[in-house]
Amino acid sequence: MNRKWSRLGFGDVEGVGRLGSLSATLGAGTTVQVLGALAGFVALPIQINALGSPAFGVLVVVVSLAPWLTLIDGALYPSTRLLVGEARRGDQFTAPQAILRSAFRLALKIASMNLATLLVGLVVLPLVAIFGSRGITDRGDLVVAILAFSLPIIASGPGGVYLGALEGVGRTVVAAILAGAGPLTALPLTIIAVALGGDLVTLCAIQGVAVALPRLCAWAYWHLKPSVGGTGGEHAGRLRMSLIAQMVLLSAAGVIQTGLDPVIVSSQLGAESAGAFGLANRLVFGALIPLVVLSPLFASNLAAARGTGWSMGKHGELRHLVIQAGVAGLFVGVCVALLGPVMARILGAGQVAVPLLLYAAGGAFVFATFLSTPLYLAFSGPRGLARSVRLNVVLVIANVALSFWLVHPLGPSGPLWASAVTGVAASAFWFLMWRRHPDWLGEVHIPGQQTRFTVGG
Repeated sequence: MNRKWSRLGFGDVEGVGRLGSLSATLGAGTTVQVLGALAGFVALPIQINALGSPAFGVLVVVVSLAPWLTLIDGALYPSTRLLVGEARRGDQFTAPQAILRSAFRLALKIASMNLATLLVGLVVLPLVAIFGSRGITDRGDLVVAILAFSLPIIASGPGGVYLGALEGVGRTVVAAILAGAGPLTALPLTIIAVALGGDLVTLCAIQGVAVALPRLCAWAYWHLKPSVGGTGGEHAGRLRMSLIAQMVLLSAAGVIQTGLDPVIVSSQLGAESAGAFGLANRLVFGALIPLVVLSPLFASNLAAARGTGWSMGKHGELRHLVIQAGVAGLFVGVCVALLGPVMARILGAGQVAVPLLLYAAGGAFVFATFLSTPLYLAFSGPRGLARSVRLNVVLVIANVALSFWLVHPLGPSGPLWASAVTGVAASAFWFLMWRRHPDWLGEVHIPGQQTRFTVGG
């Protein structure tokens, strides 16, 4: 499979060596992230035994706040990667200094806004009802736990700029390895904390550090080994707010479609059901690791393909990539459905219920995500991205409505089934756009940059 994929222009990066190669990214990056996922799995029974099933459900919902905390600053990460990728020229793999400078300044402002928003939310929201923690933990403890989890993540926000820059210049394997550092660090800290009698607040703080660590490491790595220059001309230095706004909307849609799931389950079914959902969710996202590792590589290389000129030959490469993603997604999804219940019984320490339907839904969600991701990444030019925003507004409304509708008849698996349905709908939409608007695949965001795309070849 590696040999087939390495023949794709989207998977082969010339000029950056092993740091941006498919084999290194898929091999070293996936290995580290799999080890990180295993560390997260090993930590589960330790957390459950230390807290008990109901309090573990509260921990799951606290951790589910991470996408909300990184919503706006997280948009800088793909924006930086996209613009740096489009700015690549020949064997010049550098990030325009102006992009990094403006993105970093914006990230600092966003971190301040995130902190203010968090503090207001802690004052005005009915936390006990939202977290389903009545009889488990009171409002004061919840506030401290949320702060312990959130503050490291907010402080690490500017590091997302450098994660995007690393991937944009072709150092995708570095970013993939850093992404696995969080859970690998969290496991020994969790063991020590539990041995010392650590409570919910301590375990929440450790999870917050785990989320923040990759971004902090990327920040440090970039300043140790910077790769900046003036590639892409004067226009490449303009980080336009319209692009950031679109990425924010896409991030918000993704967060609402998946990040609300634990809250929906906990508020409708209670903290114990949220614990079962959280355990299944760990397994599902563990199964998505190869896709998570490879997506930045293909995203930056697709951006570079647009920047240097899209051609009809790229359509065949993209079709090959989508087919392989679908086949891989089907295989991994079946594995989740069959092996998930067994893994859950082991990792749940016998204290968390294991609904079989939950893992069938997880398998369907994995397949839908594998299939739709390459198409979404391919349509990242101006008109494709604008259409993505509109599509996701529709899908997020459908997803939330389906989640609330399905959570009672199907239990905690309802939100995952809703996400699987909307994922398949997204794939169908992008196949239609590919048929109707193939020229959108060659569009770029950098003003004045020309593409060489002709429908006739």
